[in-house]
Amino acid sequence: MARVFTHSGPLTPSRRPADRALEPSARVSAPALVLWGRRSGVGTLYGGDILPVWREAATEVTGGPLETGHYVAEEDPKAVLEAFERFFG
Repeated sequence: MARVFTHSGPLTPSRRPADRALEPSARVSAPALVLWGRRSGVGTLYGGDILPVWREAATEVTGGPLETGHYVAEEDPKAVLEAFERFFG
């Protein structure tokens, strides 16, 4: 079974996903795919790499930036589909 989690709003240091993980057992144990736009707020705020932040909240994180802004799926649906195919393979 696959779950899709989305995050809406800025990922500021006070709203990091790991802030909700109060203990190690609260971490997401399912593989997680994290995609973001290189030209989005997340892409610029974290120096282009948000994976270390998500790795604090989940045990197996893959993904990376796409050459888009905030609307990743709308701006480059082909790249999103390719990432999904690799992830769900």
